[in-house]
Amino acid sequence: CLGLVKAHEKGLVHRDIKPGNLFLARKDDEIIVKVLDFGIAKLAQGAGDSGEPTLTGTGAMFGSPYYMSPEHIRSTKDVDHRTDIWSIGVVLYEALAGRRPYVGQASINESPVKSLSDRELEVFQMIGNWKKTSDIAKELNLSIKTIEYYREQIKHKLNLGNGAELTQYATSWVQRETAA
Repeated sequence: CLGLVKAHEKGLVHRDIKPGNLFLARKDDEIIVKVLDFGIAKLAQGAGDSGEPTLTGTGAMFGSPYYMSPEHIRSTKDVDHRTDIWSIGVVLYEALAGRRPYVGQASINESPVKSLSDRELEVFQMIGNWKKTSDIAKELNLSIKTIEYYREQIKHKLNLGNGAELTQYATSWVQRETAA
């Protein structure tokens, strides 16, 4: 992924490398991998000396948990280019083996949350970070109706009664996962 190498050389960490953010393209007679969606990327510590505050606060969880390095799961704020390398390794493993490594071993699989699909887990995580349904739909490029469907599926799978219970459960889960 030459694009990722170039981003890392500039001190940029993608933080959400997953199959959906990688695109195969043809350049001349060669197939290349393009890296998409730098929406939650950040400058690595020391890469910029602007003194500007960072957008990622402590305790906020960004990324796709199944592709996140252990360091990234513990703290999205303090990761560097190595978290992207970990994620590329998970994607490569999945491409070759047909499944993700460590299925059933990550901390996200030690709770009822393990029953959620990848997309449901993304929505659940965003709910836990206090994102509105319309913002989630926009960020995932899905309709509001689809996000509402995912919310209902998540509530059913986690045996939660209403939206307030879902938000409270998701928020406490995100806080536990980022504190671990």
